[in-house]
Amino acid sequence: MKLTTRINVSADYLFTRLVDVLLYDILRQTNRALTLNDLEGFEYQTDYGTERVVTRISNVQPGRGYRIDMRDSQGRIKFIERLKLRALRPDQVEVQLCKATSTTWYNPVRWGQELLYRHNLKKMLRTFEYGY
Repeated sequence: MKLTTRINVSADYLFTRLVDVLLYDILRQTNRALTLNDLEGFEYQTDYGTERVVTRISNVQPGRGYRIDMRDSQGRIKFIERLKLRALRPDQVEVQLCKATSTTWYNPVRWGQELLYRHNLKKMLRTFEYGY
C-alpha cells in the first residue's frame, strides 16, 4: 500500500507527532522510554499474530522520515513501513507512507483491510492539522 497526501502543517511538527506515537508504541511493547536519538537501529521483539518477530527501526531522519522492518525468526520480512516527509512550504508537507506485508498480494480480504487502514490513516493525519 502506498499513500501520498498533503497536510497543512510543518514537516517538523508532523514528524514529531508521528515519532511520539512510535515511541509510545515502543514503551507499551518493551516498557522502555526512548528518545528520538535512541531510535536509529533500535530493535525489539514483539508478537505478530502467532509468531515472535524482531522489529527494527532504521533510516531515522528528523523532519524527513523513518523505516520500520519486522522479520520472523528465519529472517523473512513480515512487515515494512517507510515514511517520507517533504516540506512543500513552511506550513505544508507531503506525506508518503509505503506499507507492505508478506500476505498483501495473496489475500483478497487483506486488500479490503488495506483500504480501511488507508482511510483511517488519512483521517488520523488530518487530526494533526487541528492541533497545529
